[in-house]
Amino acid sequence: LLFCSLITNAQNKLIDSLTNVVNNSAKDTNTIIALNQLSRIYYKTGKHDSAMQTAKRALAISEATCYLKGQAEARNHIGNIYNEQGSYPDALNNYLLSLKIREDIGDKKGVGNSLNNIGTIYKNQNDNRKALEYLFKSLMIRQAINDSHGIAINHINIGSVCTNIKNYKEALSHLSAALVIFEEIGDSYGVAYAHTNFGA
Repeated sequence: LLFCSLITNAQNKLIDSLTNVVNNSAKDTNTIIALNQLSRIYYKTGKHDSAMQTAKRALAISEATCYLKGQAEARNHIGNIYNEQGSYPDALNNYLLSLKIREDIGDKKGVGNSLNNIGTIYKNQNDNRKALEYLFKSLMIRQAINDSHGIAINHINIGSVCTNIKNYKEALSHLSAALVIFEEIGDSYGVAYAHTNFGA
């Protein structure tokens, strides 16, 4: 309980700090970055309405100031929320818009993230062929830039699709690759996530 209380207090302080930036800054990149960070926190804590409102504010200011990186990030957050709500067409539309911007500005890590997210949308819709197409594209980019955590996530998602199509041997191969990476980078949540998928 004490540990949970410490995490909550730290999170609340971060929210207060970011809110202070938003309230006391001009509508510039600092405001956009703070809004996108707030949206991410709200999303992770299940406050989806607040996450959506904050991401849309970040998007509006990003578009008004032509800050493309902020637009891509906000679109990605909006896509995450729609995905969580099961609104897959809206999620896919925002992920595709985010991908286009990230490709245009040469944000390879962002491109890898967007491709992975698009792959998960197709996975959620049981379009396994398209899911694997986007997930492998994401994997190739993340391998090229040595994004270890991203690579592990791709292996998890590919393993999940392989499980869906009952290609268990391939699924176990990808999950094993993910587990090794999560252990190497000390990601205990990732290790648990991999074992959950092994169980499936």
